[in-house]
Amino acid sequence: MKPLSVNRSWLPDSTPWGRALKVGVAGAAVALGLGLFVPNQYTSVARILPMAKAGQGNLGALAALQAMSGFNLGNNASPFEQALPEILRSRAVLDRVLAKEYDYHQRAWRFGSDTAHHRTLQEVLGAPDRDVAVQRLSGLLDVQKDLKSGVLTVKVTLPSADLAQGVNQALMSELEAFLVQLRNERGRATAGFMAERVGATRAELEDALTRYLHFAGRNRGYAFSPDPAVKVEGQKLEYEVEYRKQVLLRLQQQVDAAIIEEKDATPVMSMLDRPTLPIQKTRPSRVMWALGAFLLAAAATLVWERRAQLFEGEPGEQA
Repeated sequence: MKPLSVNRSWLPDSTPWGRALKVGVAGAAVALGLGLFVPNQYTSVARILPMAKAGQGNLGALAALQAMSGFNLGNNASPFEQALPEILRSRAVLDRVLAKEYDYHQRAWRFGSDTAHHRTLQEVLGAPDRDVAVQRLSGLLDVQKDLKSGVLTVKVTLPSADLAQGVNQALMSELEAFLVQLRNERGRATAGFMAERVGATRAELEDALTRYLHFAGRNRGYAFSPDPAVKVEGQKLEYEVEYRKQVLLRLQQQVDAAIIEEKDATPVMSMLDRPTLPIQKTRPSRVMWALGAFLLAAAATLVWERRAQLFEGEPGEQA
């Protein structure tokens, strides 16, 4: 009886394409296996509204005071708003966030169980010192500002969902505390400067009032004097006294406002979205890893299988 023959040309190992497919599948399996031990990364997102404008209700008085006194009291925009991304990445804010302790849960691998942890963020990042920890944390932050709306978006990516949310909340708290501190320091400096101006303006007012009283004592009824020079001089002294009174009043109002700002502990920021608790992981994309490994392994196998055809036309071989 004639033995049964089997056509093996369709089997995977019998053609270059079949072997490339086999190696590609193996590469994808290895990539998926390694991906199981790469911890998921989660991103918590917070959004901050543009900071409130300062002094909107007193712009007319400020303009008049600037025109009369000759010095600038600043504009009505918050001086800290443009610097918020830099403040968030500043050493003062990041140091405090790194030093805090956080309670969170994390899986050691893809199908592992959640394990509770209580550690500082510097310990979580595995940094040997604070300088390295600051650099690593800064790399995990994504701070973007919408130029049209002014909304600031802050993203924190870490290997635990509740840790990412906790760190983002700590960032918002420390940013708020830092802004309040800056506002209080600005109020203290402004109050000191304005107090000096009040003292100088009060002395000028007393001098103008003394000259007016001396003139009025020598020229009683100057408003009805037939001499135009006497009448103009009297009106000039009256105007100077009134001008000094108005400047002194408005400066004193600014001193009071600066003292309030120095002691003010109310929040500076307005949150549009508080730090979220992420549900879906941000990365890694294990499917893309597997696909990339499959394509790379398959392509490398095809190149190796056809290396003779690819390089047979090289000058060295022809010789």
